[in-house]
Amino acid sequence: MAILEKALTIFAGVLLLMVAGSIAYDQLGKEEVKATVQLHQNADPFNVIPQLNAPGDITQVREVDRSQNTYEITYKTRKEKCVILEWLLNSGSVERAE
Repeated sequence: MAILEKALTIFAGVLLLMVAGSIAYDQLGKEEVKATVQLHQNADPFNVIPQLNAPGDITQVREVDRSQNTYEITYKTRKEKCVILEWLLNSGSVERAE
């Protein structure tokens, strides 16, 4: 029984390290990427912007110019900015992204 208890303790310790490592990798591997987008003039930003979260988690939205329907969106992601800009332009709701 003592050998079984030691084996289970070692297994639990290794499992705990694996879980902690994967959580750290998930959090430390992401960085903030900012993209400025101009939505179509007839688009409602309160409906459109929440749908633009596929490239990563949206952490901040800042209005740049209301008359131009332009916003700065900050993503927390592992993807590069060029990939995010391409995804935004292909989403159908964004007129311009930079």
